[in-house]
Amino acid sequence: RIPVEWFKLNPTPATVTALSGTVTAVSSGGKNVKLRIKRKLNMGAILRTGADGNVELNCADKTTFVLRENAEVILDTLTALGRTGMVDTRLRLNRGRASANVTPASGVGSGFAIETPGGVAAVRGTVKRIAANGDTMIAEVTEGEIVFTGAEVTVAVPTGYGTKADKVTPPVEPRRLLSAPT
Repeated sequence: RIPVEWFKLNPTPATVTALSGTVTAVSSGGKNVKLRIKRKLNMGAILRTGADGNVELNCADKTTFVLRENAEVILDTLTALGRTGMVDTRLRLNRGRASANVTPASGVGSGFAIETPGGVAAVRGTVKRIAANGDTMIAEVTEGEIVFTGAEVTVAVPTGYGTKADKVTPPVEPRRLLSAPT
């Protein structure tokens, strides 16, 4: 019954849980960050992977986010709402591919979203893959459901489907993903 906006927002860093190849990080203050397993990254940090790089982050709500090769992400929002257990995570994928295994939301103030130049994918508990290529965003859902917004149009994308959009073209009707190879 207490309005969400009344809660104190507490920063909740993401933790590096896996690391391979070339991965660089810059803090919100513009300083280079030496990456290692269990390293905490705060809001505003920028991660970049090279052609051989991958990095896995664990967020405060136990969501796992993996940044694939040749990609860049900015950790825009990593906050908890007081001691409620509600966590708000928002990441900006500027280029490349990423995947996330999102913990189901624990309240109205909880959320997980990945923004790209082509759109936004917001979830409340799902597994998804996201790619940003210039102004185009591709979203694939392997478990759960996401809400995908592009060019000010929003569509729901269920398990086993994917869609794409860019700055000026709304999301295409979700299409069934190909079956896993045998």
